[in-house]
Amino acid sequence: MCSSSIKNTSPIFIFGSARSGTSLLSRIINSHPRISVPFESHLYDTFYPWLKYYGDLNLSKNRERLVDDILSIECMRDWSPRPDRECVLAEISQNNFAGIVDGLIRSWSISQGKKDGGKKHQPMLSFGVRF
Repeated sequence: MCSSSIKNTSPIFIFGSARSGTSLLSRIINSHPRISVPFESHLYDTFYPWLKYYGDLNLSKNRERLVDDILSIECMRDWSPRPDRECVLAEISQNNFAGIVDGLIRSWSISQGKKDGGKKHQPMLSFGVRF
């Protein structure tokens, strides 16, 4: 089931240097009954440099292709439950990469019955991503 009366509020970001304890912190926060933090996905370093090849993300076929590619990478297998493609697409709030990542985390949080979602990623700032 994709939709829920549970609505994600503001995302939670965990930033830190490698080997600084961010993985442990994300697992501790994920154990909270209202907050979900999936395993590190490497989405920004894997996909952000290649976004131009997906074309205009305002077009649903391009968003769907990017979501399909995201869901097919190996590290997404660690996410339990596995994100549902249709739920991810339904939760996309903006037709850009940040909106797609938000939709992925939001749908995963909803699938767990949790209100808030977070993301752990060290090199996110190096891409100059604005939220």
